[in-house]
Amino acid sequence: ASGGGIAPPIPLPRRRIGGTRVGFHEPLRIGDEITRKTEIADIKIDDGSDGAAVTVIERNSLSTGRGLCVVEERDTVMLSEARAHAKPATSPAIPEAAKWQQTIEPNTPLLFRFSAIRFNSHRIHYDRDYVTKVEKLPGLVVQSSLMSQLLMEMCRRELPAKRMTNFDFQNLRSVYDSDGKVTLNGKPSADGREATLWAIDGKGNLAMLVAAKFA
Repeated sequence: ASGGGIAPPIPLPRRRIGGTRVGFHEPLRIGDEITRKTEIADIKIDDGSDGAAVTVIERNSLSTGRGLCVVEERDTVMLSEARAHAKPATSPAIPEAAKWQQTIEPNTPLLFRFSAIRFNSHRIHYDRDYVTKVEKLPGLVVQSSLMSQLLMEMCRRELPAKRMTNFDFQNLRSVYDSDGKVTLNGKPSADGREATLWAIDGKGNLAMLVAAKFA
């Protein structure tokens, strides 16, 4: 199997997104001519007792005539069957005292449409027979990029006067539509220059943890 895009062929059958780090240096403006540079920043191999995993770190840099605008590093994790079905490691403690909160229902049309606008053909997000019978997962996998986008929009909605400079998220476990509604939470710092955000799956597990910074 391949990690996708420019990643080299990796003989592991299962693919997940481990996390993403985004830095916003200069706003992109309507009418800009944008250059994107894509490169493999690193490849990490972990052949542990519970199976093999390879993390491919892909870096995308977006620039205009004004200079560098956005840098995104995305961790794509390729897994053996054993590693894909291993129990998640212990998650960090769930943050307390959320100031912002939103509940979403990850239904099939939402997941399908979000995959479509991102040209994401991975069947775990829309093909229930495939995801339950082939990958042996309990339901459709809710895209980490969907949850992170909704958390980013939460920041935009709650801190409209702030300009985001960094948005780093870590996936702690997969989220399935069969588990029910997902709760998105946020807690800004006292000075409004940082925020901690997190997603809780339908079973009450911490699924995603985000650190955001603002100018």
